Amino acid sequence: AKGRADLKVVVRSLTSIVKSMDFLVSSPYVRAKQTAEFVNRRMKNLNFEIWPELKPDERPELLLQKVKNRKASGGYIFVGHEPHLSRLLSFILT
Repeated sequence: AKGRADLKVVVRSLTSIVKSMDFLVSSPYVRAKQTAEFVNRRMKNLNFEIWPELKPDERPELLLQKVKNRKASGGYIFVGHEPHLSRLLSFILT
């Protein structure tokens, strides 16, 4: 129950800050998909996709390469797992 309440606060904050996003991408794992579906219901008009590159045991560079290959002009929201998302952020920033 606390996790869902926390998620509602995060999504409310996200929707007040982020006015335009094109893609919502989730790990194929159940909890991540449930979170992404919740976000998708509140942020309208997102392209919702499941990417195996967001599984916790995948290398962050594979996800980044997929994003680069898409050549999309819009932004992404990623729903995945820790510490994978932190490793991805570290990989991008270094």
